[in-house]
Amino acid sequence: MMAETEAASAAAAAEAGPAEEGTTNKTVVLVGVDDSDHSYRALEWAVRYVAETAGAGAPVELVVVHAKPAVSSVVTLGGPAAAGDVVRYVDADLRRRAEEVVDRARRLCAGNSVT
Repeated sequence: MMAETEAASAAAAAEAGPAEEGTTNKTVVLVGVDDSDHSYRALEWAVRYVAETAGAGAPVELVVVHAKPAVSSVVTLGGPAAAGDVVRYVDADLRRRAEEVVDRARRLCAGNSVT
């Protein structure tokens, strides 16, 4: 699937024609991460790819995306009295987990000299 995506990107660039003088074509790698092992393996691959590509002198940018789930996707309560406390605790936990995901991604990038 990755080869198909790269081939489609190359075809789109070829159709667009040559870049304007003074501009460079930059490869952008977008990786969505959550707290699963699968997403971290995808991020590890992307970081290695970006490090190798940048080391070869090609312009490349890595964009790492994480979306914190909404509290309503996790909590459904029948009564509003208990909802306030539960929502605050769940939201705090979701924020903490999101910060852990972003921190882990930053450490992985820094460990491979990718900014």
